[in-house]
Amino acid sequence: MKLRLPFALGLAMACVTLAVMRLWPFTPPGEATRTAAAAGDGAPEVLRPWLQDHLYRPLQTPQPGDWLHSSPEWAQSVRVWQKSKPNLPDPTRHVLYLMPMGDFPEGGRAPSLEVLREYLGLYFGMEARLMRPEPESGPNPERRINGESGKPQLLTRDILKWLPGRLPPDAYAMLAVTLTDLYPKASWNFVFGEATYKKRVGVFSLARNDPAFFIGGDALLAPPVVRALILRRACLILSHETGHMFGWAHCRYYQCVMGGTGSQEESDRFPLGLCPVCLHKRYLAGPFDPARRQQDLVDFYQRNGLTEDADHARELLGRVGVQP
Repeated sequence: MKLRLPFALGLAMACVTLAVMRLWPFTPPGEATRTAAAAGDGAPEVLRPWLQDHLYRPLQTPQPGDWLHSSPEWAQSVRVWQKSKPNLPDPTRHVLYLMPMGDFPEGGRAPSLEVLREYLGLYFGMEARLMRPEPESGPNPERRINGESGKPQLLTRDILKWLPGRLPPDAYAMLAVTLTDLYPKASWNFVFGEATYKKRVGVFSLARNDPAFFIGGDALLAPPVVRALILRRACLILSHETGHMFGWAHCRYYQCVMGGTGSQEESDRFPLGLCPVCLHKRYLAGPFDPARRQQDLVDFYQRNGLTEDADHARELLGRVGVQP
């Protein structure tokens, strides 16, 4: 098939740019670039105090093993995100759904699905509902045994093909959750989760959230500490993958929940909060009261043993000038 010159030229330029990105190490953007990325075409007055650059931790130079050290990606400013024509909630599609896939034994080490549903609703300021569980065999996913962990894994590609047919009519997006480890293709060791940008479906696994995943048996930590750690990791993946279903790419501006990650150690370094770029995107997807949202998250973190995250969220409230 003969390509038209403008398209062919654009495709060639994109390939060259990606090749250069792979060879040239990622350099974190400066304050001016970060500020411009968050501002977009201008933020509403209620959001402006929350977009100040000094309130957030900028990205540091990635080290070997970090996602941005070896994974070139396009930067997605607020303006670039808007131009991508992302899905947005509307009066018809306005509910976030969490669909358990497989068994979740009561009293197990996995976080309560009800707690995850609550967090999903608070984080995105939308109604969130739990769906009835579906068997892991439903999407008939390809399975394998991971050579490193010795644990079974499900292929995300097969799950993501199956999920759109389960979307309720009022769903903005639906995220499946499983206790089985995941992988996106044969060449990858694992993936925490994967979501589509346009089809409004995703899947994530709680398997690697537990320190006992590799150790076997109970982890060498006090149970309350284990529960808090497992919950924090689940909340981070849950909000990250849901963000992708709003069309948000991996963040290349700040330490942010939307940062790309290739290991549990790197993932644990990310905050649960949104940076100013991603917070502005969330506001444009549907206005909300940023102070109320932040206070609700403080309360959630405190109630569920996420003390450090509660302290950080409370500190941000104070620095913006809101009395916690």
